[in-house]
Amino acid sequence: MKKILSVLLVLCLCAALGACKKEGVDTSTVSVESGSTSLPGRNDPSSDPVRPSSQQVAPGKMGEVSKQYAEILASGKYRLQFDVVMGEEDKSVESKYDMAVSDGKTYSKVSLGRVGNQAQQEAMSIITITKDGKKYDLTASNKVYMESTLGINDTGAIDANGLAFTEKGEEDGATYEEYTTAGGGTIRFFVKDGKLVRITSAAERLTLEMTNVVLTKDVPDSIFEIPGDYKKVE
Repeated sequence: MKKILSVLLVLCLCAALGACKKEGVDTSTVSVESGSTSLPGRNDPSSDPVRPSSQQVAPGKMGEVSKQYAEILASGKYRLQFDVVMGEEDKSVESKYDMAVSDGKTYSKVSLGRVGNQAQQEAMSIITITKDGKKYDLTASNKVYMESTLGINDTGAIDANGLAFTEKGEEDGATYEEYTTAGGGTIRFFVKDGKLVRITSAAERLTLEMTNVVLTKDVPDSIFEIPGDYKKVE
């Protein structure tokens, strides 16, 4: 049952992070640029009133407090660590997520921490590595991995292609700046006292809220290697 919950959690996280990726998008020419103020799922932006705590952004303007973080994501080389809680109260699932992207390779590790009111007695982690057209699913508990052909949406990386700054505002004592992506999703960076504290990524009506965020451009090459003591299973 625990393994089933872990797999479901990974699927939900990947859907939220990469659901708006589209086949044929050239991620080698990623840029951060100004764009439209329309948001996904709103056919008529003029009919959607701007919240009192936010303001739309004039064309040509870049985010001030979020620029460095947006540029790291858009560079295609980053490591992002965060906590996630999915569901509500006694049905929620708490986990820690560690992901890295570099030179077309991706790494993601999901560690299940709590299901409902029950803390996990032992660490449970699922690791996925993608590189060279292959996907590797690793199980840390018994040190085995499975290899498969990489699918279009198998990476789970955040869609940061063509970021366009659209809105800024205040929420829960933090300043947020919102961007849309070429795939139709949105990313919000929340900054408080000069520190990135939260990110939300929304795509296809699914929103992922990341807390206790650590985002860096330093990515060790070793993270994309399968440990030598892991055995391949069919």
